[in-house]
Amino acid sequence: MEAVKKGAPFGPVKVKRGKESKIAVVASEEGWVTVPKGKENQISVTPELPNVVAAPIQKNQILAKALIQNEGKVLREVNLISPVEVQKSFLPPGRNCCHRVRSSSRLTDWLLADPDEKNKTKTPQVKIDSE
Repeated sequence: MEAVKKGAPFGPVKVKRGKESKIAVVASEEGWVTVPKGKENQISVTPELPNVVAAPIQKNQILAKALIQNEGKVLREVNLISPVEVQKSFLPPGRNCCHRVRSSSRLTDWLLADPDEKNKTKTPQVKIDSE
């Protein structure tokens, strides 16, 4: 009997430091097992999912496994893979690139200014404290 179909979704799984905050993993192959007739209802599928996975994640990367069991005895394991690539994010989810920029800063104003305007103004002097 087919206990797990190829591409069957499991999860979701949280993604740490990724451009996606969570993904569903999918079965990499069909999970067929042989059982006596009439005992099909004793078969169970238990996914072993991690709490969190760290980005970057490649497409088809193995992230977990599903256990096909008969009365608690493992008959077969099926790999659970990422159906998509998840790139690493350098910003927390929901933040834009300028959330910490203060518009009142002269240096920030100069850095964000039009390049033609920069040439007309004097480069700001930044004092660096030495210890």
